[in-house]
Amino acid sequence: MSSKRVYMLPIIVLLIGAAVVLFLANGKPPPKTQEPAARSALPVDTLLVSPGPRTITVFTQGTVQARQAIDLVAEVAGKVVSVEPQFVAGGFFAKDQTLLRIEPGDYEFAVAQAKARVAEAEEQLATTRGQALQAKREWRELGNQTANDLFLRKPQLARAEAQLAAARSQLRKARMDVKRTKLSVPFTGRVKETYVNLGQYVAPAQRVANVYSIDTAEVRLPLSDRQLGLLDLSLRDTELGSKEIPVVLKGRSGGKDWQWTARLIRTEAAVDEQTRVVYAVAEVRKPYQYGSDETRPPLTVGQFVQAEIRGRALQSVVQIPRDALRANDTVWLLTPDSTLDIRHVNVEQYTSEHAVISGLPDGSHELIVSGIPLPVKDMRLQAPERQPGLVLDAPTTKES
Repeated sequence: MSSKRVYMLPIIVLLIGAAVVLFLANGKPPPKTQEPAARSALPVDTLLVSPGPRTITVFTQGTVQARQAIDLVAEVAGKVVSVEPQFVAGGFFAKDQTLLRIEPGDYEFAVAQAKARVAEAEEQLATTRGQALQAKREWRELGNQTANDLFLRKPQLARAEAQLAAARSQLRKARMDVKRTKLSVPFTGRVKETYVNLGQYVAPAQRVANVYSIDTAEVRLPLSDRQLGLLDLSLRDTELGSKEIPVVLKGRSGGKDWQWTARLIRTEAAVDEQTRVVYAVAEVRKPYQYGSDETRPPLTVGQFVQAEIRGRALQSVVQIPRDALRANDTVWLLTPDSTLDIRHVNVEQYTSEHAVISGLPDGSHELIVSGIPLPVKDMRLQAPERQPGLVLDAPTTKES
């Protein structure tokens, strides 16, 4: 009996252990299910923008040039016997004003000689004509109706007429040489540089000064292909000058910023082969006059200026910060559901700080101006509270 109990004891222990394990397994409460933590929305900074009409302003720059600039040269040889006070670098002169004079004595003597030759040729012609008339009368008295040219002195008459014409031409040239001893310019201008002085001998075609006109100044303004598209500027010859495009020139003089009014009058004949730009020419009338501001300095030749050209009037465009324009000409918008919308736009103009774009629907839009590390369309975003009056570009027309 005792051996039977010993045999049953392991079985009883196993049964008790199984019962304990089963109790613990069935008695443990089920695990609580937890909702995944909601992903926090990324905060962004936005600006309120509204497409509307805008007049584009094209920005470029150039250097002031004279409309007319020439080298004043001597047409006759001789010694410079007098110069005017205006014949200095920077001197102003009037139209047809004598700037310097070359010794005229030799040329006045040539005029006297030419007059004597003219008188001699006139005398010879008169004598020959008289002889021709006498020969013709004698031939008729002989009863003949015709005579040869030599008897009638026709060759001698033609030679006398040619000699008189040559003598008169020599007289005209001598008189012109006397006038050429006085050097002047057919426009009001300014002396840029002089090359001769009082007492110096000059030869024909020798430069004596470089001068330029002051009635009108011009500025060559480089324009890219994109900028040309923003201007109401025709490249056809039949339409040149039909429209005057206003230009504002800005420059610095005497430590202050000034501006002058100009107009775009033409484009140059060809595209620059190296820079691939087209040069437009702005004209400034009376650059040395004060205008409405008597303290404003003149627009001097060689001065560097910035130019603002009034361009076309565009519809439904908006000006945004340059940094808000993203890669591949896209912008980021915050939707009413606080999600990201990546919108492709057309860039009408770039400046150093802004970009003018089109392609946004009418109405107000939340433009995202802050950065997003990994932008994905429809991602959740959070905009800060908007400050009153934070509107970037109201739909008004900007005039330049």
